[in-house]
Amino acid sequence: MEKTIRSVIFFILIVTLFACRQEVYEPAEVYFSVESGSYPGDIVLELSAPKGYKIRYTTDCTVPDRDSQLYNGKIVLSGSGEGWLDAEKIELMHPKNVHVLNETPELPDAWIIRASAFAPDGTAGPVETRTYFPNRSIESEYGSTIVISLVTDPENLFDYDSGILVKGKFFDQWNREPESQEILNDNNRWHTIEANYTQKGKEWERPAVVEMFDGTDELSARQECGIRVHGGASRMFTHKSFRLFFREKYGKNTIDYDPFPGDGVNAYESIVLRNGGNLEDSLIFKDGWQQHLLSGREFLTQQTRPAVVYLNGEYWGVYCLNDRYNAQFLEEHFGIKDCLIVKDGEFEDGNEEAFGLYDELNAFAGRDLNDPETWEQFKQTVDIQSMADYFAAEVYIGNYDFLPDKNFELWRSVTIEEGNPFADGKWRFMLYDTDYSSGLYRTDKTSVDRNSLRDVIDNQPVFAAAIQNPEFRRMFVESLKQIGTIDMAPERVERSLNEWKDVWADLLKDEYLRFGDYHNQFYWEIEEIKSYYRQRFGYIMTYVEEIFGE
Repeated sequence: MEKTIRSVIFFILIVTLFACRQEVYEPAEVYFSVESGSYPGDIVLELSAPKGYKIRYTTDCTVPDRDSQLYNGKIVLSGSGEGWLDAEKIELMHPKNVHVLNETPELPDAWIIRASAFAPDGTAGPVETRTYFPNRSIESEYGSTIVISLVTDPENLFDYDSGILVKGKFFDQWNREPESQEILNDNNRWHTIEANYTQKGKEWERPAVVEMFDGTDELSARQECGIRVHGGASRMFTHKSFRLFFREKYGKNTIDYDPFPGDGVNAYESIVLRNGGNLEDSLIFKDGWQQHLLSGREFLTQQTRPAVVYLNGEYWGVYCLNDRYNAQFLEEHFGIKDCLIVKDGEFEDGNEEAFGLYDELNAFAGRDLNDPETWEQFKQTVDIQSMADYFAAEVYIGNYDFLPDKNFELWRSVTIEEGNPFADGKWRFMLYDTDYSSGLYRTDKTSVDRNSLRDVIDNQPVFAAAIQNPEFRRMFVESLKQIGTIDMAPERVERSLNEWKDVWADLLKDEYLRFGDYHNQFYWEIEEIKSYYRQRFGYIMTYVEEIFGE
């Protein structure tokens, strides 16, 4: 009996020792023999991983798992990739065909290869993602335009409950409401539809990989990120805007690449791929172009450049690649460590505990700014040149789509820092979303003779209080004159518009195949804008004289 017990104990010890000596496998990376990019011929791709690991890969953008294709030899990529766009996906993406979305073989797709190494114990390594354009030169096709490949698991886009591009669960819930059918049939209310793609916030951010090819056939940058649908009413369009976030949970909290060379900034926490907003189907670059011409004034403007986007390998049109206002933007540009950004009357970024400072600003709306002491307090609270320039710009371009709670953004440093002129605790202004202006839609709201000055006085209480002060009024009128004769002078407008037109016109040819041919509207909008700025100065000066007697 004792011998049997000793044998059992010995056996247990041997088994335990063997178990303890079992090899522990560390996650391993997959190595690609060919880097992402475009190549003149077929691409012969080889994958490798440490001995004993099996490589599994996908070509449909799904994350590889144990059931994915087992790599057992060279992968030859030829011609167009495995496109995913079909009639079923098109139907999932919008309840009403607001804009065209075409499935067409004329547009070549990119190849997306995603691979992961699996250890003998089943441990999966990181997912590696690569974008390939065989038998092409994107440098020749797109010139200096940046090409961006966005890759995410298709479930993140099309899942009924959580897909960010589809009608999905939220539309079906909304569609049971009594007014839903009436709204669907009303061309003036279509933008009030509820769907998955109208949802906002971090819970609607999905993991993705972005790759950039900046005017070259070779890879410029690759990084994991989060993506969300971006914008307001333009979310209804099939050609949606995207916002990209770089966070620690994805790997790094900035993308260490500068897509806007010359600005001195080399790291971005977030960037935007904008579809053109109100002008998604006509003059996509209007907002970026107007901000560009106004970038010499004393308010912030966003940088922009055209970008061609491939979404999970499918050609997904031309976008405006924009930088994005946030706390990191202010730190990179002005060295501000402690800031407050308010957007549409609500906290946007920075030091949320300091939001009461915005209430203090609004309190000036009910005070007499002709009183010398009050005026001095106001000048210590607001950069009045920034304010004068900002409101003069909005008035001159006739932006109908901004109010204290809409498309209105401003910032200030919370902590005052000696030696930094921007860390003085004064509010400064940020220009964005200027589409609904300068003659858009040929309506009274944006017409060249619209009295936007009266609109601003009636709807912006702090401005209305400030404009009663002679010093500010003189500054504001001078800003209007400079904008009309320098920044938005008719000859400068025409010259600049023609330059931008030449760049964008060639890029939009493929856009028309995917999202419908709107080239006539493109050229028509350009001529409308030229006409607007040829006449605007005279109207504005008339309103200045009528309202101020100057």
